Amino acid sequence: MRPGLRPLVVAVKTLAAVCAVGMLGGLAWLAIDGGAGVSESASDKSAGDAKAGAKGKSGEEGGDVTPEGFVACSRLIVEGTVVRVEPVHGAERDTITLTVTRYYKPAKGPEKVTFRMDHDVDPRLKPGDRTLISIPKGEQYPDNWATKAKDRASLRDMVVNALPGSRSLKCSKAPGPGV
Repeated sequence: MRPGLRPLVVAVKTLAAVCAVGMLGGLAWLAIDGGAGVSESASDKSAGDAKAGAKGKSGEEGGDVTPEGFVACSRLIVEGTVVRVEPVHGAERDTITLTVTRYYKPAKGPEKVTFRMDHDVDPRLKPGDRTLISIPKGEQYPDNWATKAKDRASLRDMVVNALPGSRSLKCSKAPGPGV
């Protein structure tokens, strides 16, 4: 590489990394915030509309916009330790086995759960990781997972606080394949 290009390459890679971190931060904020509006009044209206739509007969509107809707639309929310990561032959994904220490939804289940995750996720789970994951209804892959203690605590608090209200909501998401 020519000596004059090295600083430019470093600058471009740094900019790309900053953009990626910003996008991940935004996605994490949406997951924790539940996609509520930017102002308090918009947030209140959005949450109210979502709950009203979620309680409707058809269940085709809005239940997944609030934290309660997020929990209502999850088929599995658990916390535990990754004990095995096995590559799926011929695919860019792994089969993850988690020893569950706490069930949030459903309230109880087997000691171990297994699910798949794509390789292009960040952070990629590895044996020994403590994590809290959620898998949406009708899906096989987690839509949220947290491995850092602070992130797990934030996601856990959101889930625990949303559990009571989620029980009266109907998820607006149509079941995907495998349901």
